[in-house]
Order: sequence, then structure tokens, then C-alpha cells
Amino acid sequence: MQPDGVTFIGVLCACARLGLLEDGRAYYEQMSTVYNLKPTFAHHWCMANLYGSVGLLEEAEGLLQSIPEDLKARALGGLLGLCRFRRDWRLGERIALRLIELEPSNNAHYALLCNVYAAAGRWEEVHRVKAIMKERDERFSPGHRLVNLNEIVDEFKIRERQPENQEIYAIMDDLASRLKLDCKEKEQSDLGIK
Repeated sequence: MQPDGVTFIGVLCACARLGLLEDGRAYYEQMSTVYNLKPTFAHHWCMANLYGSVGLLEEAEGLLQSIPEDLKARALGGLLGLCRFRRDWRLGERIALRLIELEPSNNAHYALLCNVYAAAGRWEEVHRVKAIMKERDERFSPGHRLVNLNEIVDEFKIRERQPENQEIYAIMDDLASRLKLDCKEKEQSDLGIK
């Protein structure tokens, strides 16, 4: 049997978990030279994670520069988290600024940048980023603002009587019934009732 792309994801993840840099590099190379497999986003990320796990964050960043632009924000966001734990605030700052450039309205990037600065004890920068966020009239929390969620809920309520939404409600009702049945069966099993 020949290994496929999924096999290599597992192998590269294991190398990253164990910090086996040379083995990971060899397997990554073998993908294309021996098995004619083109590395995907997942393979690039596994290798970047391996580099990051052994403290080679610059190499990880370099590897991620070769991925398509539409995937870059996701990959760099993960690398930014590694920078925080490795306390490499300079690289973290560079990545966060790139992420903010790619997705200026994503508050999570600002929050991660604050965390990178805080982990490095750079409190002036933390306050500066928070001030920028406040200036932009955004709340300091990752994810979507409550205002956006309210708009989505209101839009759904307005469209609620349309036929395609009835199907959504039917699916939700079915799931709720199944969950209730599963919970009831578990309770009976815990009590020894059959």
C-alpha cells in the first residue's frame, strides 16, 4: 500500500507533537520526491507547526508565505498563537500586522497581538493596541460583535415565514427530539431501568 496525503498529515502531526524536526523534513520531502504527492494547506500547516514546536518560528513563517492568499490568514493566525507561547513578540507583531492588513475587521487578530505583547511584558504596546481598538469603536473581545449577531438573528426572523426556513425548523425539531430521547435513555441506563 502507498501512503496518501492523509497518511502524511498524520505522520507530520506526530513529528510536530514529538519535536522530530529532521524526520518531519524527510517525510515532507518524500511526499513529492518519492510518492508524487503535492503538499496541501494541511501539510504546509503541519510543517509550520513542527518548526514552531522546536522554536523555529521564522522558518514556519517562511513556509507559510508560499500558501495561497485566501488561506494565509488562517495559517498565520495559528502561527501568531505559537509566537505568543514562545514569547517571540517581534515575529508575533509582524504576523499580527499582516493579519490585520488581510482582515482589518477581525478583532481576534488585535486580541492575539495584545496577548503576544502581554506575554512578553510589553505593556505599553498592549495599551496602544487597546487604544487603537477603542478608537475604531470595536469592543475588545475575539469573534463577532453582538450587534452583528443581532443583525443575523433579526434577518432570520424577518425571513422566518419563507418556505426554506420551515425545512430548517423541521431539522432543528428532529435534532431536539433525538437529543431528548438520548438523554432520557441515558438517565434510565444510569438508574438501571431497561
